Amino acid sequence: MLFSTVFYLLGGFVTAAVITFFIVLFKPAHHKKDSKSWVVFSWVFTIVLAGPYMGVEYFTRTKGKLVEKAVKEAYAAAGVEGPLQYYKIIWIKGDHAKAFAVGKEKQDWGGYDTPVIQVNLVEKNGEWKAESFKSLNWDRKNKDSIVFPPYW
Repeated sequence: MLFSTVFYLLGGFVTAAVITFFIVLFKPAHHKKDSKSWVVFSWVFTIVLAGPYMGVEYFTRTKGKLVEKAVKEAYAAAGVEGPLQYYKIIWIKGDHAKAFAVGKEKQDWGGYDTPVIQVNLVEKNGEWKAESFKSLNWDRKNKDSIVFPPYW
């Protein structure tokens, strides 16, 4: 998860820097004394980092109950030896959706792992079903992928 977080922060930094550059560049000259570019950058950076999470929360709150059963079935089929902590709908469009299921699994040395399972969902006859799933981050299965936005 460290790589996902680092890449997310670096990508957000670069994106915010480019957006800030264009905002400052195209701001009328008589308004440039009123604002500092670092303040603009701070706001843009915050919005860039929070935007994907706000979208995920919106999808999860509005459509989460519809796909809950399918996500739980896929999580159980993945073989995680622990409870489902939460799930998030990453995107949903028409009759297709993608969700992350995050669990909690006790490790041999006494600590806990939080496996992240990506579930691809499809709606058939008004009911959501898991079309496929794959492990993204999971110590026991030696999986370490980039997760966007980072969840753990």
